[in-house]
Amino acid sequence: MTQLLNTTLFSDANLVSYYKLESTSDSKGANTLTNHNTVAFNPAKYNNGADFGSTNTNKYLNTGNNLGIAGNGAISLIGWIKIYENTTDGMFFVHESTTSVNRNIAIKKDGGGSLSYIGSGVAATYAFSDTTHFHHVAITRDGSSNHLGYLDGVQVVSFAGSSGAGNSLNDFQIGTYTSTSEYANVIVDDVAIFSRVLTAAEINLIANTGGFTLLL
Repeated sequence: MTQLLNTTLFSDANLVSYYKLESTSDSKGANTLTNHNTVAFNPAKYNNGADFGSTNTNKYLNTGNNLGIAGNGAISLIGWIKIYENTTDGMFFVHESTTSVNRNIAIKKDGGGSLSYIGSGVAATYAFSDTTHFHHVAITRDGSSNHLGYLDGVQVVSFAGSSGAGNSLNDFQIGTYTSTSEYANVIVDDVAIFSRVLTAAEINLIANTGGFTLLL
């Protein structure tokens, strides 16, 4: 398998930030993550990833800015996750912006044994409970607040997000929600943020080849 770093879409003009999560570095942009309360970087999908531990209570990574993507702007969030357990809530990653409209977009594990795909207070869930393997997750939002959620390259949810306010923050966070709750018991790896909607074919190829190597 090939990491995004070694594929053609690493040079995509809409790839804003790319975190291999072998450290806090942004391999595409200048949005270095801040490591709060000693998130470890341990073996993951590709080399190392961000390991939040099996009983995380306060560890997370964040940028402290919205990566230049407005709350009503097109966006795609993608990454690999492996959960330790499925009985508590835990945020994989969330983008929040007060620019234009206060909105957020996120994917989390739901304590009820499912994934939640979130758009400014609206959530669509999909049954999920595997604690053994890495899985690819993705969520997209177009400029009209239409959201699509994917698991392992397959679209599993579609919903219209709220046009109202979300949280009044400008931030991108991994492993927590608003830096104060829903700390994730998860390993996260190879996270990318695009300022456009990735196609279903692109997401499927990412999930099933480990990268974009089949794209032309």
